[in-house]
Amino acid sequence: MKHIIICIVCAVLLFSYIGESTMSQQLIVGTNAAVSPVTRMATAVAPVARKVEVPKGLQAGILLGHADDLPTARFKRAFEKTIDPEVKVNCVDAAGSVETQYTMFDKMIEAKYNVIVLELITSASAKQFIDSAGQAGVPLILIGEKPSEELLTAYPNIYYMGFMDESLAQQMAEETYNLWINNPKLMDFEKDDWDLTYSSLSKTGYSASGQKEIFEETMKDLGVSTSLAVDSITRHFDYNLHKEVDQTIIDDSEIVFYDSSVEVQKVINYFYDPTEFSRRPKQQLALSVIDDGAAKLVADGEVVFACGPDSTELGSLASRLATLLMAGQEPNFQNLEMEPTDGRYFYLPNKVLRADIAPEPIKDQSDIK
Repeated sequence: MKHIIICIVCAVLLFSYIGESTMSQQLIVGTNAAVSPVTRMATAVAPVARKVEVPKGLQAGILLGHADDLPTARFKRAFEKTIDPEVKVNCVDAAGSVETQYTMFDKMIEAKYNVIVLELITSASAKQFIDSAGQAGVPLILIGEKPSEELLTAYPNIYYMGFMDESLAQQMAEETYNLWINNPKLMDFEKDDWDLTYSSLSKTGYSASGQKEIFEETMKDLGVSTSLAVDSITRHFDYNLHKEVDQTIIDDSEIVFYDSSVEVQKVINYFYDPTEFSRRPKQQLALSVIDDGAAKLVADGEVVFACGPDSTELGSLASRLATLLMAGQEPNFQNLEMEPTDGRYFYLPNKVLRADIAPEPIKDQSDIK
């Protein structure tokens, strides 16, 4: 009888502890959660996918449209790194030519490849590729330009992988807002106002690409007025990085957006040049691209956040899908760790990287030599 009573008491104490621990964790999450001005769809936690066994001697073809493009190169590298080593991967580049793609694709079909990954140069070319693969029964994974739903569902062996139709400018605005209200001293230059001065150094220009309008409209909805100080196009022949960076500092830009991690690394080197600055300028840097350089800059605290499509993640997911198709399995949430839309579309959200520690700021801009 005593043993029974002791067991009952232990059980009560154990469940009480679990309940308190769970409540404590919920309170901690609630306290540290960042403010999210725009509600986003929650992502379910996927089960850990098991390794898929594939027969030996299989061939996977990757037919790229522009292999010299950096995101495409990262996609290719991730695909080849994560595919089963027993699978022979042949990657070819059409160098922007649809006609070249047609020729290379036909050769892959004739060689009886077990799966083909095709980067569409234009959606207008999709029908010929889809018909050829569909009639031959070769699994086809399309990336790049998205074909129509009618074409994609014409055959059971056609799939598309890409990114969600998210506004990067809106996401940058939300991240900027969250950064500001959670770390006001980093963004406001101790002015204690709701006016944000920002700049952009990008290949296409913030205004010309339409991002300025979306960014400022989103910030306005959040109660923040904005002013674009410098809108520099980095691919112009007369572009001078140091000159443009100096101007952003003179104009009191509180945050500057870049679309190249290589360019930001040059800015960081400039900031830490003792012949130019006595201390790092009080200016936050953000990136609208995800790559290895961006990840390192965020991890080092030199960039406060980076967001954008992650082509490495897309390449890994495409490799997983290709493996499943070669093994004769139907892709689903359990074996792919991602739920397809209408069974054919696989969409990845933009990825966000946030720095834990921001760079140490100076009190004013008088340290510029």
